[in-house]
Amino acid sequence: MPPVDLTGQIRLLDRRPIFTGSYSQVYRGKFRNEDVAIKVIKAVSNTSLTTMRRKVNREREVWAALSHPNILPFYGFAEDAVFEPYGALISPWCQYGDASYFFNQYGSVLTVPQKIALWKGAIAGVSYLHSHKPLLVHGDIKPSNILIDQYGRAILCDFGLVRIFLDEGSSGMTTTTAHTGTERYLAPELVTGEEMEYPTTASDVYALGCIGLEFVFDRKVYAHRKHNLRGCLIDDIASGMAPAEEPSNITTETTDSWEIIQACWNPDPNSRPLAWQMFETLSSPLPEVPDQ
Repeated sequence: MPPVDLTGQIRLLDRRPIFTGSYSQVYRGKFRNEDVAIKVIKAVSNTSLTTMRRKVNREREVWAALSHPNILPFYGFAEDAVFEPYGALISPWCQYGDASYFFNQYGSVLTVPQKIALWKGAIAGVSYLHSHKPLLVHGDIKPSNILIDQYGRAILCDFGLVRIFLDEGSSGMTTTTAHTGTERYLAPELVTGEEMEYPTTASDVYALGCIGLEFVFDRKVYAHRKHNLRGCLIDDIASGMAPAEEPSNITTETTDSWEIIQACWNPDPNSRPLAWQMFETLSSPLPEVPDQ
C-alpha cells in the first residue's frame, strides 16, 4: 500500500517537541479527533536536500508496507509548510511513551510475567520484520524505539535505518550510507571489522538480548559506561567483553530469560537464536497497564 498523503489534515497541538533525537523531532498533534505523533525529520549537516528526501521517502515506503500488532502503524505523511523541508510522518500517539520512560515510571510495580510479556512483544515485532517479504532488518533496536500503547503492548517504531534484503542470501541494500545504530546496543561484529559492517538479523537478535536484560532484570549492558566517552564503550564491545554479568536477581521465573539473553550474545552471529525461536520459547500473559 502506498503512503497516504495527509497534507492539510494534521493539526499541531504544541510547537514544543515531545522528543528530540539526532535526526528527528516528535510533536503531538491531531488527525481528525485522534491524538497522533508527528515525526519531523531534521536537517543533517553535510547531507544534501536530495539525499535527505530520498531517505525520508524510503522510510515512509517501508513503514507503509508493515502491518502487525507490535509494529507502530503508519497513518501517512504531511508536507505542510510548517513541516518543511522534509515533511512529517504521522502515527498513533502512544500515551505511555517509550520503554525507557515506561519502565522508569512503572517498572517497580510490574510483575516478572508482565516484564517478560513486554520483551516478548518487542521480539514479536522483530520476528515479523525478519519474516517479511522482502526480509527487513531493523538496525536500531533500543528502548527509545519501543513504545508502549494504551493496551500495554510493546510497539516497535523508527524504521529509518531498516535494511532491505531483496532475496535470501542477498546483500542488496537500498542505502549506501554507513550504519549509525546506537552504540550500546551494537553487536560486536558491527564494530570490530576494518570495513564498515551492516546490520543483520543476527545483530537485531543481539540487541533484543540487551532489551531483555533491561526489561526483565532492570540492568543495562555495559552498565559501567554511562556514555561512549572517547570511544570506551565501543572498545569494550570490540574487545569481546561480556555485555553483563549474571544478574543477582535471577529466579525460577527468569532463568529461561537469562539463558535466551546469553544465547543472543553469542560471539558467533550464526549461533544466535532466530527471533521467532525466542518468541516461541518465552510464554507470559499480556501485561495490564498500570494506573496513571
